[in-house]
Amino acid sequence: MREFLLLMTAAVLHELGHLLCAGILRIPFAGLSFRPCGAVMTFDFSGTPYGRELCVHLAGAGTGLFTAWIALRIFGEAAVRFAGISVLLGVLNLLPVEGFDGGGALFCLLANFLPPDSAGGVCRVVSRCCLLLLWTAVLWLELRMQSGTVFLLYVLYLLIFYAEIVNFQ
Repeated sequence: MREFLLLMTAAVLHELGHLLCAGILRIPFAGLSFRPCGAVMTFDFSGTPYGRELCVHLAGAGTGLFTAWIALRIFGEAAVRFAGISVLLGVLNLLPVEGFDGGGALFCLLANFLPPDSAGGVCRVVSRCCLLLLWTAVLWLELRMQSGTVFLLYVLYLLIFYAEIVNFQ
């Protein structure tokens, strides 16, 4: 139960990081939805330069890293679990998978050099490759160590969730 509360605290701080950054950059908040893998905040990026959009995508992970560092500085050993959860949440969200912060960040970076349709196509290919590599790594670890069942199921969920988003076209 304690880990769940730490995870929820880290997730709320992560999402608040997006919200704060968008507010500072005056990017309108468009909505919040909940999925089994977490909350998804949407913003109205129409007319927003890709550099500002990139900042909003990276703000969640940045907030997580910052709060982990602050917690360790203030609470020391007592904050190690929270810091680990917060950092892991940030790292997972930075994976270049569409629907994650890293996928949005990758699109923003690519759209500075490619037409948006081409940037989206590259993002889909990178997303599929990343999920395939992640699934393979987790399956290998599960077979090798026989201990990552929850993570294996989570990655399977991500594959299904991703397939629903892009319909693997």
